[in-house]
Amino acid sequence: MAERRDGPPWILGSRGAPVEAPENTRAGCAVAAALGLDGVAIDLRACASGEIVAHADADLERTTDHHGLVAERSWRELADLDVGATFHPRFRGERLLLAEEVLTLAAAWGSGSSLLLHVHGPGVLPRLGPLVREIAPRASVRVAAHERELVLAARDSGLAPMVVADELDERVLATVRDDRPAALAAPVQAWLGRLASEDWPAERWALDVDDPADLLAACRARLHGITTREPRRARAARELARLVPGSHAPWPLTLPRLEVSPESTTALAGDWSGAWRASARIANPFPYAVRVTLGFVVRRGVFDVDGLPRTLELEPGAGADFEFALTGGARRPGGDPLVVARLEWEAGPGRAAGRLEVDAPLVRARTAVADTAPQRLFLLRDGPHDAPATLVLRRRARHVTVALESPGKLHDPRVVVRLAGRLHAGPRGVRVPLPEDFDELVDGVPFACGLSAWQDGERVWRRWSGGLTDEADAGAPGRLRPRARA
Repeated sequence: MAERRDGPPWILGSRGAPVEAPENTRAGCAVAAALGLDGVAIDLRACASGEIVAHADADLERTTDHHGLVAERSWRELADLDVGATFHPRFRGERLLLAEEVLTLAAAWGSGSSLLLHVHGPGVLPRLGPLVREIAPRASVRVAAHERELVLAARDSGLAPMVVADELDERVLATVRDDRPAALAAPVQAWLGRLASEDWPAERWALDVDDPADLLAACRARLHGITTREPRRARAARELARLVPGSHAPWPLTLPRLEVSPESTTALAGDWSGAWRASARIANPFPYAVRVTLGFVVRRGVFDVDGLPRTLELEPGAGADFEFALTGGARRPGGDPLVVARLEWEAGPGRAAGRLEVDAPLVRARTAVADTAPQRLFLLRDGPHDAPATLVLRRRARHVTVALESPGKLHDPRVVVRLAGRLHAGPRGVRVPLPEDFDELVDGVPFACGLSAWQDGERVWRRWSGGLTDEADAGAPGRLRPRARA
């Protein structure tokens, strides 16, 4: 494979290409390579017999056809598990990878490629060092961890560690200067804040960057690397930053958020669907005229769209509004449809003819109100025969409670809430603190809730909105707003 020289930032597929193939698998790595990425980021954890397995979760339920903890299973028990069929039938038979196989794939990726290994637990590092050193001349390898002790252990083992921080502050800066890791990963917005100009003695990375605006900001911020679940969009952002250096213009496509209306009292469960008339905008980011072809891409579900595709001519720096009607959806959140814009330009002074394709998701989401009066939340059905399941949301001073009302014939349910990025769970309900400035937030905070339960011997999720789990295609979270802002 040819030497890779597209970065920085280097673009790595998070867990391979998890929107298009099962995560942390050979198939996912193959898709990432075919899309022209600079490498992949893979999760590693130790199994009971000591082998290092490529798997993100501590348990097997989400990605395989079995249950239980990876740490409690031997490799002999894990080797034949199917990690493809739960993603899509065409990947049936895809197997778990050992660290040795991951590193072999990285070595074959090509000179200049990158591999990020996210380690979970101390049992990974003792066996990882010799494997990584064997392929070091053929790929750039970073070992990422949240825990400081793992970062230090990786450094002392001769590996190139990456600190994963939730924010940047003076404490993090002092720790990085003391520990001297090879790299530091933080959210994109943190790299745009007041400490961004500091002399950080490490490579600067951002992980799991998928939003169009964040991807463009990451490429303009001159980070060393990013990981993403949206490889095509990430490559387009990098190319846009290269073509228009010094620009502060936003992402060319501006799309509305599509609100999924709450169910009526006579329909206790509804699909993740609706009918919308939407107005959007496309802008020409270049100092020369372009022809824009707008299209629509379905990722999951069934949709009818009126008003797309269409073609526009835009003068340098100009923009245009366009409208379309959309009807349809799916049963589960995630897989939001895309609007795609292909920008084409002719050759001119100092430039060749070219084209750039950008996209943005039509995010579907719900809104709930944090009020002292109880609000019933209707959970989505995974199938037409699922019994209705409901939760009750209520505000009490600086907290909200989410309580189980009806589990819908599910067994051993647990209420799960994700508020402002933090996960909370309890058997009958949870009490979650609100941000201090919650009542001043015009758009509220990201919010998702639902049930984790058992049905017919299998673990199932019943969701109120997207964003409840860490799946690559779990959908966007809803919003929780104060009563005054509803």
